[in-house]
Amino acid sequence: MKSHFTCQRTIAGLATMLLMATLASSQRFPGIIDVADISGPSLVAFGESPGDQLRVLGTGDFNGDGLNDILLGTPSGDGPDNQRINAGNAYILFGTPNGIPPRDFGDPDELRPDVVFFGAETEDSMGTSAATGDINGDGIDDIIIGAPNADGPGNARENAGEVYIFFGSRDLVVGTTRDVAGAFGEGPDITILGEDRNDGLGASEALGDVNHDGSVDLIIGAPGTFGPNNTRAAAGTVYVIFGEPRLRTGGLIDLRDPVAGADMLIHGTDPGDRIGFAVKAGDLNDDRVDDIVFSAPTADGPANLRQDAGEVYVLFGHTNLGNPPMRDLADVFGPGADLTIYGQDSRDTLGASLAIGDVSGDQVKDLVVAAAGTSVAGGADGPGNARLNAGEVTVILGSQTLRFEGTRDIAAQVGRPADLTIFGADAGDQFGFSLTLGKLSGDDIDDLVIGAPGADGAGNQRMNAGEVYVIFGGVRLFDGLPRDIAEQVGPGADLTLLGPVIGANFGTTVAVAEVDNDQFPDLLIGAPFVNGPDNLRPTSGAAFVISEK
Repeated sequence: MKSHFTCQRTIAGLATMLLMATLASSQRFPGIIDVADISGPSLVAFGESPGDQLRVLGTGDFNGDGLNDILLGTPSGDGPDNQRINAGNAYILFGTPNGIPPRDFGDPDELRPDVVFFGAETEDSMGTSAATGDINGDGIDDIIIGAPNADGPGNARENAGEVYIFFGSRDLVVGTTRDVAGAFGEGPDITILGEDRNDGLGASEALGDVNHDGSVDLIIGAPGTFGPNNTRAAAGTVYVIFGEPRLRTGGLIDLRDPVAGADMLIHGTDPGDRIGFAVKAGDLNDDRVDDIVFSAPTADGPANLRQDAGEVYVLFGHTNLGNPPMRDLADVFGPGADLTIYGQDSRDTLGASLAIGDVSGDQVKDLVVAAAGTSVAGGADGPGNARLNAGEVTVILGSQTLRFEGTRDIAAQVGRPADLTIFGADAGDQFGFSLTLGKLSGDDIDDLVIGAPGADGAGNQRMNAGEVYVIFGGVRLFDGLPRDIAEQVGPGADLTLLGPVIGANFGTTVAVAEVDNDQFPDLLIGAPFVNGPDNLRPTSGAAFVISEK
C-alpha cells in the first residue's frame, strides 16, 4: 500500500499549492520534501506580530463536531491589543468538512483565529506548553495550557507558574475569546497555582489514567522547585492531580495547600536536576494502566559522574498510586522511580523531549526519548561523539518485564542500553528537540516524527532552517543496528522535510492528527522564527500542515 503527502506552505501569501511525494509503507523510501521549492504558498497560519513565535501546541475536537481542530500558541504573544508584553496567546483553528483554510493572524483582511486565549499578565509566557484530551468526561476534548512564568495569586509568587484548563464545549464558537485575566472574555474553568517563586509550574503537562479509576488524571512538571523544605535548588517536582472528582468541575487548585493541592508529588534528587522538564503518560508494561514518565535532562547520571547527561524516570501506574502521596527520588530507603534511564555522556541532556506509542508493532507502547539539548547543555554528539550537539533519539521497548528492570543505561554500564538509537545528521542539529508519533505509513504501527530545528536545510545552506524526519515503525527497526540520519553508520529517515528559510527553526514543535477531513493523518509543524509574509514580521512564526492524501 502507498500513501501520498501533500506539503502545504505560505511564505509570500496565502494561495494553495500542492507538492506530492510518495511514501512506501512496506519499504524504506528516501523521500525528501524541500518546503522552499514550492512555487506558491499555503500553510495554516502566520503569527500576528513580530516576536510572537507562533508554533503548534496540539490537536483535538474542542467543539464536539467530530472534526479535529488545531491548537496553536505564542508564548511571546502580547495579549489584547499587544498591551501585555509576553503574556502569551493561544489560538484554536476549527476543523471543517473542507479542511482548515490558511490564515494570517496579522492581516485584518484575512481570516482570524476561530478562538483566542490571552495570558493574564506581562511575562507570563502562557502557551509554552499544552496538553489536550477529555479531562472532565463529557466526550469533548479539553485544553490544558501552561504559563510557567505566571506569578500566582496577587502576583505574590514570582514565576511560580500557573496551569489553566479550558473545557471544550459545543458552545465554543467562532469569535470566542477566553482571557485568563477576565477582562476581554471568560477566564479558565480551572486554574492551578504553583507553590513558590521560580517553580515554573506548567513547563510540561500530560494526561492519563494512572490510578486506574476510569477518569483522566493530570501530570504537571515544575522543574524549578526547590524540593522538600526548599533545600534543593531547581531539583524539580512533578505533580499528579487525580481526575475524579476535582478535574470534572471548575475551580481553583493551589498546590501550596497540603490538603486540597496535588494528590501526589515527586521530588527530584539533586539541585539542578530539573525533573518535570518533560512529562508523558502511557501504558509501557502492558497492564492496562497508564504509567508516568518524566525527565530531568540536567541530572548527572550514575553517582553524579556524568554532568547534565540527563535522566528519565518511569512510575508504573496502579490502583493504589498516590499512597504514599509523596515520592522523593533522593530517599534511597523510600519508594523512588520504578525505572531510571541514564543518559550516555556528559551534556547529552537525555529527556529533552519524550513520546509514547507502539513503534515496534507488538501492541505494547514503547518509550521514545531524545537527547537533544536545552538552554543549559547542547545535546548528544552522535556516533563516536563526533557530531557536537547533533542530537540522538533512543527507543526503550515496552513489555510486561519492564517493571523488573529498575535501570537502563544508554552507556550500557549500569544497565541495559536502549533498544534503538537514532543519530542526528550534523553538528548543532538538535535532532529530537521535538518528538511525536502517529500512523503515517498506512499500517497500524506508530511512526516516529522527529524535529531538528537547528538543522541547516538543503545542502546545509540554510542555517537553522530546521528539518523534520519521519521514520516508519515496525519490527525492522529493531535489528540491532542504529539508524543514522546522515546514513553513515545505519539507514536514514524514510521522509525528510527541509525548512523553507534561514533561521526558521522548522520542527521546533511537531504533531500528528487528521485535520483536513480526508481520513488520512497529517503532519503539523511549528516554525517559530519564520519572519511572516515578505519577511515583514521578524520571528512572528508560522505553523505548517503536511497533508496525506
